[in-house]
Amino acid sequence: MTSHTQNFSSLFLSSIPTPYEMMTLIDTTESKRKINQTLSNYLTTIQRSDFLDLINLKLRRNHCLKASDLEEYYSARPELKRFTLDVEMDRIDYDLILPDGQCIDDKDTIRAYFHTADKQPQPKQDVEILVRAANQSLFADAIGILTSPEKVYDNVCAAESFITKYFDDNASQDQQENQIDKTCFILSGHQINMSPVAEKCHITIDLQRGSVSAICVLATSIPAIALTRSEKLVLARAILSVNFQPGQNLEYHVCHVKSYHHPDSSTLSKVAVSLARELNVKN
Repeated sequence: MTSHTQNFSSLFLSSIPTPYEMMTLIDTTESKRKINQTLSNYLTTIQRSDFLDLINLKLRRNHCLKASDLEEYYSARPELKRFTLDVEMDRIDYDLILPDGQCIDDKDTIRAYFHTADKQPQPKQDVEILVRAANQSLFADAIGILTSPEKVYDNVCAAESFITKYFDDNASQDQQENQIDKTCFILSGHQINMSPVAEKCHITIDLQRGSVSAICVLATSIPAIALTRSEKLVLARAILSVNFQPGQNLEYHVCHVKSYHHPDSSTLSKVAVSLARELNVKN
Protein backbone atom coordinates (compact mmCIF):
# COMPACT_ATOMS: atom_id res chain seq x y z
CA MET A 1 0.00 0.00 0.00
CA THR A 2 1.45 3.34 -1.03
CA SER A 3 1.83 6.29 1.33
CA HIS A 4 -0.83 8.16 -0.64
CA THR A 5 -3.26 5.26 -0.29
CA GLN A 6 -2.57 4.98 3.44
CA ASN A 7 -3.21 8.68 3.95
CA PHE A 8 -6.47 8.49 2.01
CA SER A 9 -7.59 5.42 3.97
CA SER A 10 -6.77 7.06 7.29
CA LEU A 11 -8.63 10.23 6.32
CA PHE A 12 -11.66 8.20 5.18
CA LEU A 13 -11.84 6.17 8.38
CA SER A 14 -11.46 9.24 10.59
CA SER A 15 -14.45 10.86 8.86
CA ILE A 16 -16.79 7.97 9.70
CA PRO A 17 -18.85 8.86 12.81
CA THR A 18 -18.70 6.54 15.77
CA PRO A 19 -21.90 4.70 16.78
CA TYR A 20 -22.42 7.25 19.59
CA GLU A 21 -21.96 10.18 17.17
CA MET A 22 -24.35 8.53 14.71
CA MET A 23 -27.05 8.12 17.38
CA THR A 24 -26.55 11.72 18.48
CA LEU A 25 -26.92 12.88 14.88
CA ILE A 26 -30.13 10.85 14.48
CA ASP A 27 -31.55 12.18 17.76
CA THR A 28 -30.71 15.76 16.80
CA THR A 29 -32.33 15.36 13.38
CA GLU A 30 -35.53 13.94 14.88
CA SER A 31 -35.62 16.63 17.58
CA LYS A 32 -35.13 19.31 14.94
CA ARG A 33 -38.02 17.88 12.90
CA LYS A 34 -40.36 17.81 15.91
CA ILE A 35 -39.39 21.31 17.08
CA ASN A 36 -39.77 22.76 13.61
CA GLN A 37 -43.18 21.08 13.25
CA THR A 38 -44.35 22.39 16.62
CA LEU A 39 -43.30 25.96 15.77
CA SER A 40 -44.87 25.76 12.32
CA ASN A 41 -48.17 24.42 13.69
CA TYR A 42 -48.16 27.06 16.43
CA LEU A 43 -47.77 29.92 13.97
CA THR A 44 -50.23 28.43 11.48
CA THR A 45 -52.87 28.20 14.20
CA ILE A 46 -52.51 31.69 15.64
CA GLN A 47 -52.56 33.19 12.14
CA ARG A 48 -56.05 31.84 11.49
CA SER A 49 -58.75 34.48 11.29
CA ASP A 50 -60.87 32.67 13.89
CA PHE A 51 -58.08 32.13 16.43
CA LEU A 52 -58.93 35.29 18.37
CA ASP A 53 -62.56 34.23 18.78
CA LEU A 54 -61.57 30.79 19.98
CA ILE A 55 -58.92 31.95 22.46
CA ASN A 56 -61.42 34.38 24.00
CA LEU A 57 -64.00 31.62 24.23
CA LYS A 58 -61.42 29.58 26.12
CA LEU A 59 -60.79 32.50 28.50
CA ARG A 60 -64.50 32.87 29.22
CA ARG A 61 -65.03 29.15 29.77
CA ASN A 62 -61.95 28.28 31.77
CA HIS A 63 -61.09 31.04 34.19
CA CYS A 64 -61.70 29.46 37.56
CA LEU A 65 -61.53 32.61 39.66
CA LYS A 66 -64.54 34.72 40.50
CA ALA A 67 -64.40 38.38 41.45
CA SER A 68 -65.08 37.36 45.06
CA ASP A 69 -62.13 34.90 44.97
CA LEU A 70 -59.78 37.61 43.78
CA GLU A 71 -61.11 40.02 46.40
CA GLU A 72 -60.39 37.44 49.08
CA TYR A 73 -56.89 36.90 47.68
CA TYR A 74 -55.98 40.59 47.83
CA SER A 75 -57.68 41.12 51.18
CA ALA A 76 -55.23 38.65 52.72
CA ARG A 77 -52.15 40.30 51.17
CA PRO A 78 -51.67 43.88 52.42
CA GLU A 79 -48.02 43.77 51.30
CA LEU A 80 -49.14 43.98 47.67
CA LYS A 81 -50.08 47.63 48.17
CA ARG A 82 -46.46 48.48 48.80
CA PHE A 83 -45.46 46.34 45.83
CA THR A 84 -47.81 48.35 43.61
CA LEU A 85 -46.68 51.77 44.82
CA ASP A 86 -42.95 51.16 45.34
CA VAL A 87 -42.08 48.59 42.65
CA GLU A 88 -44.63 48.35 39.86
CA MET A 89 -45.23 52.07 39.60
CA ASP A 90 -41.57 52.53 38.62
CA ARG A 91 -41.96 50.32 35.55
CA ILE A 92 -45.62 50.51 34.51
CA ASP A 93 -47.78 53.40 33.30
CA TYR A 94 -50.68 54.24 35.62
CA ASP A 95 -53.82 56.34 35.61
CA LEU A 96 -55.83 57.17 38.72
CA ILE A 97 -59.45 58.24 38.29
CA LEU A 98 -60.68 60.05 41.40
CA PRO A 99 -64.25 59.79 42.74
CA ASP A 100 -65.09 63.10 41.03
CA GLY A 101 -63.88 61.80 37.65
CA GLN A 102 -60.57 63.67 37.58
CA CYS A 103 -57.80 61.64 35.91
CA ILE A 104 -54.22 61.71 37.25
CA ASP A 105 -51.27 60.13 35.46
CA ASP A 106 -48.38 61.62 37.44
CA LYS A 107 -46.92 58.78 39.50
CA ASP A 108 -45.70 60.93 42.39
CA THR A 109 -49.17 62.45 42.72
CA ILE A 110 -50.76 58.99 42.66
CA ARG A 111 -48.38 57.74 45.36
CA ALA A 112 -49.03 60.83 47.47
CA TYR A 113 -52.79 60.30 47.18
CA PHE A 114 -52.64 56.77 48.57
CA HIS A 115 -50.04 57.59 51.21
CA THR A 116 -52.35 60.35 52.46
CA ALA A 117 -55.22 57.85 52.52
CA ASP A 118 -53.07 55.59 54.72
CA LYS A 119 -53.11 58.25 57.41
CA GLN A 120 -56.88 58.23 57.69
CA PRO A 121 -58.21 56.66 60.94
CA GLN A 122 -60.07 54.00 58.93
CA PRO A 123 -58.74 53.53 55.38
CA LYS A 124 -61.44 52.39 52.99
CA GLN A 125 -61.11 48.65 52.46
CA ASP A 126 -62.47 48.77 48.90
CA VAL A 127 -59.77 51.27 47.92
CA GLU A 128 -57.15 49.12 49.61
CA ILE A 129 -58.18 46.12 47.50
CA LEU A 130 -57.92 48.14 44.30
CA VAL A 131 -54.39 49.30 45.04
CA ARG A 132 -53.23 45.82 46.03
CA ALA A 133 -54.63 44.43 42.79
CA ALA A 134 -53.13 47.13 40.56
CA ASN A 135 -50.03 45.20 39.50
CA GLN A 136 -48.99 42.38 37.16
CA SER A 137 -50.38 39.72 39.49
CA LEU A 138 -53.73 40.60 37.92
CA PHE A 139 -52.64 38.86 34.69
CA ALA A 140 -51.54 35.59 36.33
CA ASP A 141 -54.77 33.58 35.98
CA ALA A 142 -55.36 34.67 32.38
CA ILE A 143 -51.79 33.80 31.36
CA GLY A 144 -52.25 30.39 32.94
CA ILE A 145 -55.36 29.78 30.83
CA LEU A 146 -53.54 30.86 27.66
CA THR A 147 -50.80 28.28 28.34
CA SER A 148 -50.83 24.62 27.25
CA PRO A 149 -48.17 21.89 26.90
CA GLU A 150 -46.04 21.88 23.74
CA LYS A 151 -47.46 18.52 22.69
CA VAL A 152 -50.79 20.09 21.68
CA TYR A 153 -49.03 21.53 18.62
CA ASP A 154 -46.48 18.80 17.85
CA ASN A 155 -48.79 16.82 15.60
CA VAL A 156 -48.56 17.38 11.84
CA CYS A 157 -52.33 17.76 11.52
CA ALA A 158 -52.76 19.86 14.65
CA ALA A 159 -52.98 23.24 12.97
CA GLU A 160 -55.57 22.03 10.48
CA SER A 161 -57.73 20.12 12.93
CA PHE A 162 -58.03 22.17 16.12
CA ILE A 163 -60.24 25.01 15.04
CA THR A 164 -61.78 23.30 12.02
CA LYS A 165 -63.30 20.61 14.24
CA TYR A 166 -64.72 23.21 16.57
CA PHE A 167 -66.78 24.74 13.78
CA ASP A 168 -67.76 21.40 12.27
CA ASP A 169 -71.52 20.98 12.65
CA ASN A 170 -71.04 17.23 13.02
CA ALA A 171 -68.58 17.51 15.89
CA SER A 172 -69.84 16.40 19.27
CA GLN A 173 -69.94 18.70 22.28
CA ASP A 174 -66.99 16.82 23.79
CA GLN A 175 -64.96 17.24 20.61
CA GLN A 176 -65.70 20.95 20.50
CA GLU A 177 -64.70 21.41 24.12
CA ASN A 178 -61.52 19.43 23.50
CA GLN A 179 -60.50 21.74 20.66
CA ILE A 180 -61.15 24.82 22.82
CA ASP A 181 -59.01 23.42 25.63
CA LYS A 182 -56.14 22.62 23.26
CA THR A 183 -55.99 26.07 21.70
CA CYS A 184 -53.38 28.26 23.35
CA PHE A 185 -51.10 31.27 22.90
CA ILE A 186 -48.25 30.11 25.15
CA LEU A 187 -46.56 26.70 24.98
CA SER A 188 -44.98 25.20 28.08
CA GLY A 189 -42.25 22.56 28.04
CA HIS A 190 -38.51 22.01 27.71
CA GLN A 191 -38.48 21.31 23.97
CA ILE A 192 -38.71 24.88 22.68
CA ASN A 193 -38.41 26.78 25.99
CA MET A 194 -41.03 29.37 25.09
CA SER A 195 -41.26 32.25 27.52
CA PRO A 196 -44.08 34.82 27.83
CA VAL A 197 -43.06 38.39 28.65
CA ALA A 198 -45.29 41.34 29.49
CA GLU A 199 -43.41 43.92 27.44
CA LYS A 200 -45.59 46.90 28.24
CA CYS A 201 -48.42 47.40 30.72
CA HIS A 202 -50.90 50.11 31.58
CA ILE A 203 -53.07 50.00 34.68
CA THR A 204 -56.00 52.24 35.61
CA ILE A 205 -57.27 52.49 39.17
CA ASP A 206 -60.80 53.84 38.88
CA LEU A 207 -62.15 55.04 42.22
CA GLN A 208 -65.32 56.31 40.56
CA ARG A 209 -66.34 52.85 39.30
CA GLY A 210 -64.51 50.94 42.00
CA SER A 211 -62.44 48.91 39.53
CA VAL A 212 -58.97 48.15 38.24
CA SER A 213 -58.41 47.69 34.53
CA ALA A 214 -55.10 46.48 33.17
CA ILE A 215 -53.77 45.95 29.68
CA CYS A 216 -50.47 44.47 28.56
CA VAL A 217 -48.56 43.54 25.43
CA LEU A 218 -47.71 39.87 25.92
CA ALA A 219 -44.90 38.48 23.75
CA THR A 220 -43.95 34.85 23.22
CA SER A 221 -40.30 34.17 22.44
CA ILE A 222 -37.84 31.30 22.18
CA PRO A 223 -34.05 31.11 22.58
CA ALA A 224 -32.23 32.04 19.38
CA ILE A 225 -28.58 32.40 20.35
CA ALA A 226 -26.37 33.50 17.44
CA LEU A 227 -29.42 34.09 15.26
CA THR A 228 -30.70 37.37 16.68
CA ARG A 229 -29.02 40.26 18.45
CA SER A 230 -31.28 39.93 21.48
CA GLU A 231 -30.72 36.13 21.79
CA LYS A 232 -34.52 35.77 21.78
CA LEU A 233 -36.76 35.33 18.79
CA VAL A 234 -40.22 36.84 19.26
CA LEU A 235 -42.81 34.59 17.64
CA ALA A 236 -45.99 36.52 18.39
CA ARG A 237 -47.54 39.25 20.48
CA ALA A 238 -51.01 39.58 21.99
CA ILE A 239 -52.81 42.39 23.77
CA LEU A 240 -54.39 41.06 26.95
CA SER A 241 -56.82 43.04 29.09
CA VAL A 242 -58.22 42.38 32.55
CA ASN A 243 -61.06 44.21 34.28
CA PHE A 244 -61.66 43.62 37.99
CA GLN A 245 -64.43 45.03 40.16
CA PRO A 246 -64.13 43.52 43.65
CA GLY A 247 -67.11 41.33 44.47
CA GLN A 248 -68.81 42.10 41.16
CA ASN A 249 -66.95 41.39 37.97
CA LEU A 250 -63.78 39.78 36.59
CA GLU A 251 -63.21 39.72 32.83
CA TYR A 252 -60.30 38.59 30.65
CA HIS A 253 -60.04 39.47 26.97
CA VAL A 254 -57.43 39.14 24.22
CA CYS A 255 -57.88 42.18 21.98
CA HIS A 256 -55.30 41.44 19.30
CA VAL A 257 -52.85 38.73 18.21
CA LYS A 258 -50.03 39.11 15.70
CA SER A 259 -47.40 36.61 14.56
CA TYR A 260 -44.03 37.69 13.18
CA HIS A 261 -42.93 34.70 11.12
CA HIS A 262 -44.27 32.54 8.32
CA PRO A 263 -44.84 28.91 9.39
CA ASP A 264 -42.33 27.78 6.72
CA SER A 265 -39.75 30.44 7.53
CA SER A 266 -36.08 29.48 7.18
CA THR A 267 -35.49 31.30 10.46
CA LEU A 268 -37.67 28.76 12.27
CA SER A 269 -35.68 25.94 10.70
CA LYS A 270 -32.41 27.46 11.91
CA VAL A 271 -33.79 27.98 15.40
CA ALA A 272 -35.05 24.39 15.45
CA VAL A 273 -31.53 23.13 14.71
CA SER A 274 -30.10 25.25 17.53
CA LEU A 275 -32.75 24.13 20.01
CA ALA A 276 -32.38 20.47 19.01
CA ARG A 277 -28.63 20.56 19.62
CA GLU A 278 -29.12 22.23 22.99
CA LEU A 279 -31.80 19.69 23.93
CA ASN A 280 -29.57 16.74 23.08
CA VAL A 281 -26.63 18.23 25.01
CA LYS A 282 -28.83 18.48 28.11
CA ASN A 283 -30.08 14.94 27.66
